[in-house]
Amino acid sequence: MERTMMASPSRVGARGDVRRGRGVAPGPGGRAPAHRAPRLSRHGADRGCRHRARSVLTERMMELTKDAGVRYPTPAEVVRSRSQVNLVAVIEGGARSPYGPDWKDVLGHVAMNVGFLDDKIKLDIVEVNDLVNPDRKGAASEAIRSADAVVAVALQGPSPAHAKLLEIAQGVTERIAVDCSSDLERKLTSVGGFQPTFEGPAHHIYDAPLRQSVLSRVPVVGRTTARRLQGAKVFETMQELWSRRNSDDMVFAMLLLTDELIRPVDVLPRQDPGLMGVYKMLRWCSGPVLACVRDPECKAGLDALTAVGINDQVASYRTIVSYETKEFEEFSLCVLQKHNCLGNTALLPSMPDPPPMERWRGQELTWELAERILFGWLVADEATGGESDDSSWMVVGGKNAAYDQFPCQFQLFYRGKGKHVLWYDPVFKVTKLDGEQVWRRRHYRVRRGSTPGRFFFSVLDNGVTSNEYWRIIDAADDLSFAVFYYSGAASAAGISYQGSVVATRDGTWPGKEGRDRIDAALRAAGIEPWELSTVDNSSCTGCAELLASREGI
Repeated sequence: MERTMMASPSRVGARGDVRRGRGVAPGPGGRAPAHRAPRLSRHGADRGCRHRARSVLTERMMELTKDAGVRYPTPAEVVRSRSQVNLVAVIEGGARSPYGPDWKDVLGHVAMNVGFLDDKIKLDIVEVNDLVNPDRKGAASEAIRSADAVVAVALQGPSPAHAKLLEIAQGVTERIAVDCSSDLERKLTSVGGFQPTFEGPAHHIYDAPLRQSVLSRVPVVGRTTARRLQGAKVFETMQELWSRRNSDDMVFAMLLLTDELIRPVDVLPRQDPGLMGVYKMLRWCSGPVLACVRDPECKAGLDALTAVGINDQVASYRTIVSYETKEFEEFSLCVLQKHNCLGNTALLPSMPDPPPMERWRGQELTWELAERILFGWLVADEATGGESDDSSWMVVGGKNAAYDQFPCQFQLFYRGKGKHVLWYDPVFKVTKLDGEQVWRRRHYRVRRGSTPGRFFFSVLDNGVTSNEYWRIIDAADDLSFAVFYYSGAASAAGISYQGSVVATRDGTWPGKEGRDRIDAALRAAGIEPWELSTVDNSSCTGCAELLASREGI
């Protein structure tokens, strides 16, 4: 039930702006040309004029991007973009994380998931006390010295080991502290040449010279200042991502640090409309763009999306639902889906790729049995005691904020017209920005995959198409629970995602035996139980009409 988010173009110029996974770009302020020059012929003079016009435009765009500190990569940089990156996380040995396990286990899992997304990024974990341990200090010190970036995590209070870390890390160009004491954060952090200062406890601001240049709004010219601005933005964004307390944002933070300050990361989309993006919007989508920016509700929605934090799909979707209008959907459909004016692209994540369960109810899993699992409690049989419900399943928990943070998620799987035609309709609650809770329903087409238990889903949501690849990784014979794993992408929005959904009949967790089996299935799919969130199913009445309707049949 991925909530399709639209990606925003805003990041810091010079590749420093954090422009991934946010809202739709606001429409341009200018108007489309009222008239076009007459076309003289298919070739000849008109072709020459158009060629010269393109040349002038290209030169002007290069001048503007040069002034902004943007340049094209050299061949050496292209090779470097595929190079090995060594990140080191420094922790207190045995320190427990807010997730339950200690930080070593949590960050080890983060390292695995970073490797799934970019196998040339290596994240090592060093315990800070090893730096003063005679038997371990050599290896620990060398790991830090050879790192491309050092991330100190949850280090509190002064100690000889912390002092040693500060001494050794001075030779590392990029270093940052998250969840650490303000003193350590101030002394250790240097990202892109930016170093934080503080006004009061745990309150960071731009360092003084940089702050003055920002507040006076003097155009930033010069590579050093531009990179410090980039580093300042990375510092603030890392703090924001870490504060959300979920594994996906920790993985994203490590990828972002690499992408912004070390070398490009291919799985992170590039979105910057620039002059060419504006030209495409006016050329192909002038009607929807102008209709949106002239409509107060639609324009307010674009502005609100631009303000959403990086990679915050929940806030993005809440914003979209809060400002849903026909103009907004037509804007998204034209600018993102039909013409991809922002040049977005995203592929379904290929790793991990857990296989579906092999047997169910004592039989080898067939297509008929796999579909029976999907139908769940919507269909009665002997195992259900002849009982059926208004929905197939109710989600109790999952691993992906874009699913887990929406209350009361009912799943409807049912057959459509034609052979092997299935539909999936999630019905769920969304809390709008003003606090009002509203019910929403989406309509997915479901196709069989390569083997039983694998399915492909597709949906058009607010003008953008999402494609998802689902697997049934476990289900109880009595349908007391089912565990689904999915990976997906909204290519036109530049977003890819993956996660898992645990569903039961009534949205409550099963007993210990069932919970242990669910945990084992999740671990086999590369997901730790501490990554799961429990869905709020405390008030789920008022959607009977949505559950009763069927589309596509």
